[in-house]
Amino acid sequence: MSRDPEIVAEVATAAGGVPVIDTDPPTRPAPPSRSDLRLPRWLVIGAIILLAGNLRAAVNVIGAVLPQMREALDLSGAEAGLLTALPAFCFGFLGAAGPFVARKLGPSRTVIVALVVMTLGQLVRAFVPGRPALFTGSAITLAAIAIANVLMPSLVRYYFPRNVAALTAVYTVTLAAFSSAASILTLPFENAVGGDWRVGLGSWAAFSLVAILPWLIIGARDRAVDFSNNGGHLKLLQIAHSFKAWILALFFGVQAFQAYIIFGWMPTILHDEGHGLVAAAAYVGLVSLVSMGASIFVPTLMHRLHHPSLVVWALSAFYIGGYVGLYFQPLHLTWLWTSLIGIGSSYFTLTLFVVTMRARTHGGVLSLSGFMQGAGYVLAGAGLLLFGIVHGNSKVWDAAIIVLVVLTVFQTVIGLVSVSRWTIEDELQD
Repeated sequence: MSRDPEIVAEVATAAGGVPVIDTDPPTRPAPPSRSDLRLPRWLVIGAIILLAGNLRAAVNVIGAVLPQMREALDLSGAEAGLLTALPAFCFGFLGAAGPFVARKLGPSRTVIVALVVMTLGQLVRAFVPGRPALFTGSAITLAAIAIANVLMPSLVRYYFPRNVAALTAVYTVTLAAFSSAASILTLPFENAVGGDWRVGLGSWAAFSLVAILPWLIIGARDRAVDFSNNGGHLKLLQIAHSFKAWILALFFGVQAFQAYIIFGWMPTILHDEGHGLVAAAAYVGLVSLVSMGASIFVPTLMHRLHHPSLVVWALSAFYIGGYVGLYFQPLHLTWLWTSLIGIGSSYFTLTLFVVTMRARTHGGVLSLSGFMQGAGYVLAGAGLLLFGIVHGNSKVWDAAIIVLVVLTVFQTVIGLVSVSRWTIEDELQD
């Protein structure tokens, strides 16, 4: 097996800011040539930032306006649960289409199509009357996001093959920043223009429309790139024979389930406990801001600590501390409880870091990541749908918070298995 310390340092720096020289690192092929690309770097960086922001804003805005939507459209608990579960189902089932579409259209043209579809979907769900339009528009929007979401790491590597670490950091911070922005800014903007939830929901379509412009310039000079030549490719059916791969997928699914509960349902939970709509959405925005800061340190700690399992224990403790605080004092020190939950929600960064260490080849990482996210998001979606059916029509959320605490304990157990030393190649050979 070839060994390239520069590549390993680059991957590790992208994940956590600390170069790591692994004795058995993942490998990847030489990055594609950009000799035919004559574009200002600031334009491509700006385009990537705008795309990354859209991957989260169009999802998190649903949580901010969900209480108003339920009242205006008379949504049942099951319907609200389905609405919050749609992102997980779309990301799980449709994300795999991203590389296929990119091979046909080229990376930038795929992004353009995704952003156009995303814009149309947001306009449909916001401004076409009726519940069918809400669900149809949401599904269209999320399908476009699913494809762009999978494509993003390849875009970073294609356009900036020598600066993957820096651009990955920009990309992940942008995700968290716009997650927070959608939660914090939607209702104040809505109130400023008349208080119509449809305006608040549909306003983010303007953001995706703006994001198309730099990609049109890039797409005019782009060429089709085959992202499938990764080396060490493993089929999903092969990976499905690994018990630990399923544990990793379950780990990702549980953290995704908790994240969607936080961003999809917590505004409703806090509102039902007595907070105003704007305040409830702002507290969820605080979760994103704190998570953004905490996520910077998680990969570093995973690398430096002799026992990385301590990170799992710590994040679970923060999660449980926040949930217990909301259970006993939902109207007092809410900023503290949501901040603790924000630290715990950096589990997302931990799962993305861990998957890069659980395969020896670049192709193995991509295959395992696809399996982890595909299966994990589907599991999260099923849990969210059940959550909506069971708790969606209740104004008392004590039982739901207890469920989240129990779920965190379970997440700790499978997290400890996931961060232990193993590789998917070794698992499949045993």
